[in-house]
Order: sequence, then C-alpha cells, then structure tokens
Amino acid sequence: MKIAIKLFAGLRDRAGTGDLSVELDDGATVADAIDEA
Repeated sequence: MKIAIKLFAGLRDRAGTGDLSVELDDGATVADAIDEA
C-alpha cells in the first residue's frame, strides 16, 4: 500500500519537503513506515 506522510515545522525543515510517500507491504506497522521514510 502507498501512504502519504505530512511533515510539519522542524521535520519539514529537516526533510526539505512537507510531504513524503512511502510504499509498504500489507500488515506493515507505523514503525515500518518510519524506517522507510
């Protein structure tokens, strides 16, 4: 599945963007999304 992550404030500044897209397998956890981002 593909998820969109919105970043705000300091995280947006560090990432250089306000949006990230991550492709995850079914059954993935929030920790998996963080690891991929």
